[in-house]
Amino acid sequence: MLDDGRAPRTAEYLIAMDRQVFNYAKDHGFFTGENPARKVKKLKYDNKRQRFLTPAEADILLKILKKKNTNLHDMALLSLHTGARAGEIFGLEWTDLDFTDGKITFRDTKNADSRYVFMSGAVKSMLEQRRKEADISKIITSYVFPNRKGHRIKDISRAFEQIILNDTVLNAGITDRRQKFTFHTLRHSSASWLVQDGTPMYMVQKQLGHKTAAMTARYSHLAPANLRAVTAVFDKHTGVQNGEVPVDVPDTDTHNGVGVP
Repeated sequence: MLDDGRAPRTAEYLIAMDRQVFNYAKDHGFFTGENPARKVKKLKYDNKRQRFLTPAEADILLKILKKKNTNLHDMALLSLHTGARAGEIFGLEWTDLDFTDGKITFRDTKNADSRYVFMSGAVKSMLEQRRKEADISKIITSYVFPNRKGHRIKDISRAFEQIILNDTVLNAGITDRRQKFTFHTLRHSSASWLVQDGTPMYMVQKQLGHKTAAMTARYSHLAPANLRAVTAVFDKHTGVQNGEVPVDVPDTDTHNGVGVP
């Protein structure tokens, strides 16, 4: 599968499925002996997506999406300005929006938790416009981004992939799947912008709905200003680190049990 260009994660899922099939066969008397799938070594790979957009790239993308497909534009804007996952956007209902306080609640997320974020000015204007259009729509639905029948969307439409392929150069010449632009890249971009702007990692974790701080730590390298501030602490003690001896210490003495030349 790997030689055929399939993702390591996909191969890992199939190995797990094979293991379950043999376990089922053993439990029901269809197979005897050791489960061969258990002998397969666990794959080691880095499957983390590394790509994120610059604000300039995001502006160009949003302009293209707005001309091609309003729904895709609105979902992309929401993901960029909130860090929302595609599934969270699909499940968003009008009752989850508080226009008075400018708050959005994402319920029953990937981590089985609910969280809220605040609307940016652009997101609030976009959602208010969608609400006006929903009021005059013939389709009655509770979803903010319904499909044509008013039901919940299941996946990002192929139109999004076609627009990225035909109308942008975001994936031009890129072969590493971790660098490929996908809808999920918008969430990564949101987190990256926050970290680059100096937002505390704890707040980034809350904004994105990460279960653990380790998941947010992958963005820490994007905060060079914070690392410089940390380094400044060591600069205060440069003299001591260079072996310079304070003037009140004798030339030859035992200081705290350690010989000082």
